[in-house]
Amino acid sequence: MSFVKLSITKKLIIIIFLPLLLDAAEIFLFDFTANTFSTMRAYVAGEGLWSKAQKDALNALYKYTATRNEADYQEYLRFLEVPLGDRQARIELQKENPDLDIADEGFIKGRNHPNDVRGMSIFFLRFHKAPFVRDAFTIWAEADTKIEALQELGDTLHGAISLGKPPRDIEPLLTELDGINVELTELEDKFSFTLGKASRWARRLLIGIVLGTSILFFMLSTAVPIYLGRSIVGSIAALHTAAQDFEAGKFTRVEIESRDELGSLARAFNGMSEKLQESYYHLEQKVLERTQELACTNAVLQQEIEHRKGLELELRHTNAVLQQEIEHRKGLELELRARADSLVEADRKKDEFLAVFAHELRNPLSPIVMTLDLMKMRGIADPKLKGDVDVIERQVRFLTRIVNDLLDVSRIMRGKIELQRELVDLGHLAATAAETAKPSIEARKQQLSISLPEAPLEIAVDPLRIGQIITNIVSNAAKFTPEGGRIGITVQQEGNAALVTVQDTGIGIAPENLSKIFDAFFQAPQTVKGVQEGLGVGLMLSRSLARLHSGEVTVRSDGIGKGSEFALRLPLNAARQSPVAQKRILVVDDNQDLADMTVELLVYSGEEAQAAYDGASALGGARNFKPDIIFLDIAMPGMDGYETARKIREEEEGKRVVLIALTGYGQAEAIQKSKQAGFDAHVVKPLDSETLRKILAGEFERL
Repeated sequence: MSFVKLSITKKLIIIIFLPLLLDAAEIFLFDFTANTFSTMRAYVAGEGLWSKAQKDALNALYKYTATRNEADYQEYLRFLEVPLGDRQARIELQKENPDLDIADEGFIKGRNHPNDVRGMSIFFLRFHKAPFVRDAFTIWAEADTKIEALQELGDTLHGAISLGKPPRDIEPLLTELDGINVELTELEDKFSFTLGKASRWARRLLIGIVLGTSILFFMLSTAVPIYLGRSIVGSIAALHTAAQDFEAGKFTRVEIESRDELGSLARAFNGMSEKLQESYYHLEQKVLERTQELACTNAVLQQEIEHRKGLELELRHTNAVLQQEIEHRKGLELELRARADSLVEADRKKDEFLAVFAHELRNPLSPIVMTLDLMKMRGIADPKLKGDVDVIERQVRFLTRIVNDLLDVSRIMRGKIELQRELVDLGHLAATAAETAKPSIEARKQQLSISLPEAPLEIAVDPLRIGQIITNIVSNAAKFTPEGGRIGITVQQEGNAALVTVQDTGIGIAPENLSKIFDAFFQAPQTVKGVQEGLGVGLMLSRSLARLHSGEVTVRSDGIGKGSEFALRLPLNAARQSPVAQKRILVVDDNQDLADMTVELLVYSGEEAQAAYDGASALGGARNFKPDIIFLDIAMPGMDGYETARKIREEEEGKRVVLIALTGYGQAEAIQKSKQAGFDAHVVKPLDSETLRKILAGEFERL
């Protein structure tokens, strides 16, 4: 390469950056040397790990032959993974196109440090043909054959010991194992010696390369800048002399051989005096041409300005139209917000109405239900009176169910149903739910059959809600099946699900109504006389509750007059129930009829119970009677149930008592207030015998 043709910039770059480039090359060489030494160290360390692992494997195998403990054999296999991993790396690296990831994986299995494994693979590929390195890896390959023999012998020993062969049959194998141990020890010594020679050879080679390149780099970084510097200084001196001559009126030529900027400057200087006049003339022509071009450009710019003014007017008009549209949309948005607020307020008022409606309706229902339960417990001699009581009970429970269904539908639509899961026997739950609908079935002289599995079919569900689903389906079957008809309930396991089917010989469902039967408030035309229509929400509520359990309710019917079949499918689980213990109970309610009737029902059931009619007397009863459970009404005059509960909890005896909020309010806000006041559970009136049984047994869901 000729330095004469180089520009000054390039020459200066060479002067400045050549030493840096040579230093960088030398640093790279040092780094390469350091990495090579580090890799050689890694191989030495890996040889130590290999040697230790195979010795540990042999010791574990000897121990296994003595103890015959499978854990010792597994320890032998774990130690053997180290040389087998190194073997994997060696075999992959000796391929024509090795996969370095597979080789790295083998070295890591050989317990080499992950930061060293890629360097070990690259070292092998660079130096595997070097004499000492080649010899070391040849010994390594020979040692791997011994490891294979050790692996085969270990499998043979394991098979013999697993078959219970006596020590005399194992002895030849141990002799063979001793021979492998001796051979491996010799190969380890030989590999270590050869690897040491390879390390010393590589060290001498790399030191020689580093020393030679350092000397060469020093000579280049010194000689080239001196040569280029002298060239630049000589050219500048010649130009300086010519400039002094030009100032004195002498037009001398500058003789510079270089083709850089200084050489170009000299040539320009030489022709400057000759072309000065000519250049001036050309300059005038250029100025004239440029002036004409600027005039044309100004005309074009003026046209562009006029065009943009027109666009600006059009844009202002468009902005005005958009502003009108924005104002219109703001008005629509305000109207939409007002409507949304109105809907929210209407929904709130609806919820308040339903809550007050349920509370006011449940208060008179509670003493009626308890009176009926008490009359049944005492026994009714007059058959006609017993029939009248049954009618009243069915109607009251029907009314209670309508109220509960209506509120549950409201909660589901707002996403406020919370499941209280526990593990129960689905067969028992289905039988109990069928008992709830049994009065309706017996009144219509229908035949009820229940098929339950031999073993309990236990499942994690909210028993109240699943019982509600089954009761709804069975009650519907009884309602729409003529007198003397048949209703069958089957509980069984089907795969990973529990299946409850309810079949009836009732009026059936028209094909066009099968897709609508689960819609809220849907009621198909009825052909059975005396059927209470209800609200048309039971099946919709049943399907929604089933889906909350990750289950499903489906229906099948061959048409009008051919009966129907409803199926409830749920996932499976297991649980056990707790025994019921006798309790001392305090009932607090400002409705004295309800409080006295509840106490009478509890006493008749064998419990010890007292009544209180306001918050103050409840505090005295809690101190003197020392109850285990307190049923406490919320909406009481003066001191309400929340304040009474907090005061009871403040006393020492009140900390252990179970507080049950018994109220007509069942919305989420009321339940949250009960929890904050210290109640253990929130029960919505009316309190039926089954709910009472669960509370006495401690089977209720705590807040």
